[in-house]
Amino acid sequence: DMGADTKIKQEFLSELDEKVMDKGPRYFQEEFQGYDSYGELIQSETSRIRNGIVDDLEELGVDEEKVLRIMSYANDVAKKNPYQPEAFIEAIKQDIELEGIKYDMSFWENYISKILELSTKAEPRFAGGGLV
Repeated sequence: DMGADTKIKQEFLSELDEKVMDKGPRYFQEEFQGYDSYGELIQSETSRIRNGIVDDLEELGVDEEKVLRIMSYANDVAKKNPYQPEAFIEAIKQDIELEGIKYDMSFWENYISKILELSTKAEPRFAGGGLV
């Protein structure tokens, strides 16, 4: 239901499903999935996603020059918005549409939403942490 319609998207989904099954909430919310900080986690995932999209586009037979042009702009967007992976995904999506490339970006939107959701700490239930 996340839209994993290519081999690379399926690999990403499989890895995420495996982490969710094997690790608890602490791994995602406090241990940053093994990274030193939340920022490092986001930057690493952003890089992995960009590489996955490049591989998918190359697999589709998209001209290497077009892929580089799309990714160059996406990298600029990512640098300007380092903790907003949705921004670079949207930039790639728009460029792909402008180029007339038939590639569904919904998986990547869903994937990053899931990563952000898993990595966000739950709000405390009580303001002071005490009993009612």
